Amino acid sequence: MFGIRRYIKRFSKSTDAAVAMEFALVAPVLVLMCLGSAGMIDNFRAKKRAQQAVDAVADLMARGMVMNDNERQNLYDAARLTMGQYGLDTGSERIRMMISGWEYDEDDNEWTLVWTRGCYSNPPWTAGDTKPGGFLPTVNDGGMIVQARIGFTYRNPFYFFSGRNAHFIHWSARRPRYTDRIEYVTEPGDSTENEWNCEFS
Repeated sequence: MFGIRRYIKRFSKSTDAAVAMEFALVAPVLVLMCLGSAGMIDNFRAKKRAQQAVDAVADLMARGMVMNDNERQNLYDAARLTMGQYGLDTGSERIRMMISGWEYDEDDNEWTLVWTRGCYSNPPWTAGDTKPGGFLPTVNDGGMIVQARIGFTYRNPFYFFSGRNAHFIHWSARRPRYTDRIEYVTEPGDSTENEWNCEFS
């Protein structure tokens, strides 16, 4: 009986391998925290790249004089390149892009859709649809605005530790820089559908 008590007393005072035991208890928590933080940082980086891509698409449209199928494909390529590692992943339909041209009627305070095209996503509007004035930035003297939207399915590389995949939608709009109006010109052989399956060229 006294031998057992002496053994327990000696064991309670011993510090041998204490650091190893503490590390074994704390290490799993630290690993989970590190991986979770890495997942959140990657998520924020992907969202930032998607916003940069949609801003680039809107800016490129605003610099043009007309839009057509060839320019549309170039915009999609530019968006994917701007998104870097997230855009170069060729997963099916991960990046969906929509471009539109809207004209503002100052008297009626509403926007009218002039044209729209969607990549991997049928646009929710058709030419002639109207939206209230606050739908897009106000244009005091009337005129046109080109709008871009990018939807992006983010696949979290640390899914198990930091949550599920996410779907981002980013918008951007610009006024045409070198002309008052940008038309969508359909060339012979071009598709007349609003939706197209855009591939990275």
